[in-house]
Amino acid sequence: MVWFSPNATKSIKLVQDQFQPRPDDVILATYPKCGTTWLKALAFTVINRTCHPVAGDEHPLLTNNPHGLVPYLELPHRHLCPITELEALPSPRLLGTHIPFALLPSGTLTHDCRVVYLCREPKDVFVSFWHHVQKVIKPCFMEFDKAFEFFCEGFSLYGPIWEHYLGYWRQSSIEPSNVLFLKYDEMMVSPAKHVKMLAEFLRVPFTEEEEHGGVVEEVVKLCSFEKLKSLPVNSNGVVHRLDGEAINNSLFFRNAKVEDWANYLTEEMAQKLNDIIEEKLKGNARAKCYIYRRWTKHVSYIQFDKAFEFFCEGFSIYGPIWEHYLGYWKQSSMEPSKVLILKYDEKMSAPAKHVKGLAKFLGVPFTDEECGGVLEKVVALCSFEKLKNLPVNSDGVADRIGQGPTNNSLFFRNAKVGDWENHLTEEMAQKLDSIIEEKIKGLASPFDTWYVIGVWCDVYVYG
Repeated sequence: MVWFSPNATKSIKLVQDQFQPRPDDVILATYPKCGTTWLKALAFTVINRTCHPVAGDEHPLLTNNPHGLVPYLELPHRHLCPITELEALPSPRLLGTHIPFALLPSGTLTHDCRVVYLCREPKDVFVSFWHHVQKVIKPCFMEFDKAFEFFCEGFSLYGPIWEHYLGYWRQSSIEPSNVLFLKYDEMMVSPAKHVKMLAEFLRVPFTEEEEHGGVVEEVVKLCSFEKLKSLPVNSNGVVHRLDGEAINNSLFFRNAKVEDWANYLTEEMAQKLNDIIEEKLKGNARAKCYIYRRWTKHVSYIQFDKAFEFFCEGFSIYGPIWEHYLGYWKQSSMEPSKVLILKYDEKMSAPAKHVKGLAKFLGVPFTDEECGGVLEKVVALCSFEKLKNLPVNSDGVADRIGQGPTNNSLFFRNAKVGDWENHLTEEMAQKLDSIIEEKIKGLASPFDTWYVIGVWCDVYVYG
């Protein structure tokens, strides 16, 4: 289901019928208000850094809005502004679009075009979109609560946001070399890392000299929200977008903050949208894990039973645990000299034996002399009790997850085997056992079924 205005429908149809993809085309795709302006600025700067030095005083971004440098496929509406203007652009073309993947011109990927897709927390998207529409389409002012209901029903200019995300996500899974799927909130946390990733994908990777010379950081700085917003062209200029109407460039620079939604949505509204997104992504564990994770952290605490259901569906930070285990096990079967699989419960019952095995695998085996005492000292030093009681672990903090300090004590809750029995009901344990048995059905290997099922509930409880 997609909701388009009559003008948008005409425009997209013309793009489908008349646009001729080229092998070196780069298409920047987003749902509206997902960081489109930022992505255009970054991609333009990365691709053109040879002819337009990033630190140069005459860089095009200093005097042009990113939307003027990277035109849209469908905007201005193509029955008013013919598609021929795109055909006249020299190769390689850098183009933007909000069109859902299923409605892109045929041949877009068969011609080896590359697509960069940027998604954003849906709650932030809604808030930003509502503010934008109130200023751009003034006769269509709508109350915030009513607009939220429409958004939750999928009634939006480019259709339901979950369908838009999933369309590009699925294609990125099929053709990762042609479709790069990015997340706005993660880019905001580590922009330099993602700029390098973007350059690599666009086949213009940064050289060692550029990296050492700080070019990556210069790209990040030039394309930052603060820098772009302060430029006269963006604070005072206009761009002709919809039906030839002039739009103030300043409208594209309202607020780039992550989780700004918390200033506008009630907890009930946030929970409602989270539940909808969760439901719409059901059955697609990989997409659910990647797209949806971290978007619920400020909403009410997730109950144990609900978290258990998520886990059983494969909705976890690094995907379904069975796929994670089996991926490494299969590789260890093919290359046992390079991949060592260990079992936690066996290590706990015979730590010295497994420490010797680990040392041998790492190419630093214990000597006969060391086995007389050094081995036991390693086990004692690395024991749960010893580590947990060290001041650095009981009181210290570490910046581990890119979201600020984390207490080290959180990594030392409980090391007991079988602790799951204190948390899961018999029915829950049986359910998870059955799921694991089904997932590894037909697997004949040293990675025994009984072992996988036997320790699975421990894994869930410890997380």
